[in-house]
Amino acid sequence: ESEEIGAIEDLGGADSTGGEETQVSEDAKDKLLLALDKLEGEEGAGVKDLAAEIDESISETEDILGVLLNEDKVYEPVAGKFKRLG
Repeated sequence: ESEEIGAIEDLGGADSTGGEETQVSEDAKDKLLLALDKLEGEEGAGVKDLAAEIDESISETEDILGVLLNEDKVYEPVAGKFKRLG
């Protein structure tokens, strides 16, 4: 259970189900990007804060972040903190 939390290094990579990307809706991505705009500050926003802001589980928030990392829409300037690109 606790191994899933903080497994940021695994975000955006191929998963164990054959390398398929996690399916995330455009709406979910938009909500997370808006939350990043609101919360990121200088060092970035943490997963727990983002999850609370968009009312999703930490696991779901990590999935969305993984997709956004792959799409080069967010980056991780400090371990566990995320900022929006562009």
